[in-house]
Amino acid sequence: MPLTSAITGSVCSKMSSEVNKILGVVKSFDSMISAQLNAIKTLLSHMSFSPASVINANAAKLLANMSKMVPNLGQFDGIMNMIAACAFLGKSPNVSPTSLIKGSIGDIKSNAMGLVTSLTGGLPEFNGAQLFNALKGQLKLSGIPTGILNINAALGCLTSICGSDISSQVSQLNGILSKYYLSATTGELDPKALMAAAGLSSDKINNMMNCVSSIDNITVSIESVAAAAAAKAKNAGTATINRISPLKDKITSFIPF
Repeated sequence: MPLTSAITGSVCSKMSSEVNKILGVVKSFDSMISAQLNAIKTLLSHMSFSPASVINANAAKLLANMSKMVPNLGQFDGIMNMIAACAFLGKSPNVSPTSLIKGSIGDIKSNAMGLVTSLTGGLPEFNGAQLFNALKGQLKLSGIPTGILNINAALGCLTSICGSDISSQVSQLNGILSKYYLSATTGELDPKALMAAAGLSSDKINNMMNCVSSIDNITVSIESVAAAAAAKAKNAGTATINRISPLKDKITSFIPF
């Protein structure tokens, strides 16, 4: 084999190997994904659906109460003040500004979902929308949407550049997308596909999607503000470390390492 062919062949082999690796990782989450999908399907199949007017009124109510569920940047000042007063919070990776902010997101979302239940009177559609949102979050944390996008990109390269036979990998990918109701474009959960599979009519799907959009809007807004707060906290932490670093020599004797 010519040297050039050997080199390019190794790249193609590496890409194919990476695709198989990602497929394996996605499949390793089968029990977690399947359990949550079954819980959503069960809820949808036994749900007593509300009229569209009721759904719309409650969606509007949630929108009007966003400030009670989504913090503003200034509400993270408590963490900012702690970082400014304690150099350790800026130095240790486990309690870095970014980690501290990210660590608060779960509690903020939990409080928000509690308020959603209270404001909507526990309407089953909004409870179901919270399950959809929770599954979306789990998929994102697992890296599955990114993995799907990477597989698509790699398969395109294997076809156009390497001329490889990707039929088996395409079949596996299509099986994953179908089984878990994932979008081939984004790799994320496709709520409409799951609702259709559960036997919902188009009007019920529209009502559910209204609820899903409302819940997604809340969680995405929380994540957006938290990201801005994390960036602000990181800058404040760096400035604080630089300002008090002359104290280092005075406290070295207390550190056992």
